[in-house]
Amino acid sequence: MEVHTTAVILDSRFTGLVQEVNSLVKSDDVVHDWNKHCGLQDLELSSP
Repeated sequence: MEVHTTAVILDSRFTGLVQEVNSLVKSDDVVHDWNKHCGLQDLELSSP
């Protein structure tokens, strides 16, 4: 449980960093790829 919590905290911090980079880069491809990655990650986390 602690590992999942830590992973979520680190992931949310990394997501914030990626969003800052995306706003600087202004790259739709990067945003799309990151959203796709987050979607896959969410499915893995919610799987039993």
